[in-house]
Amino acid sequence: MTNQRTIRAAFDGHIWSAILRDLGYGTRDGNQIKFVFEYPDGPFHNTYLWNADEKSWQWLMEQKDKDGKWVPFANLKLTKLSK
Repeated sequence: MTNQRTIRAAFDGHIWSAILRDLGYGTRDGNQIKFVFEYPDGPFHNTYLWNADEKSWQWLMEQKDKDGKWVPFANLKLTKLSK
């Protein structure tokens, strides 16, 4: 599945309104998928990393600062809730 492009939609913050704001394009590399969103004020990365041992996802968001360096915006761990 490498070399295939994946699309992810970003919404206006109210998922129920379903107003499409931007498309991010991503590629899979091993256990991760990195999406790039090209916003007017600069690019933004959303990276999803699968941890098979923990059966969880890490969701890393990064943006470029004023000096052009990639800096963390948020870092989340996504896990399935127990029944």
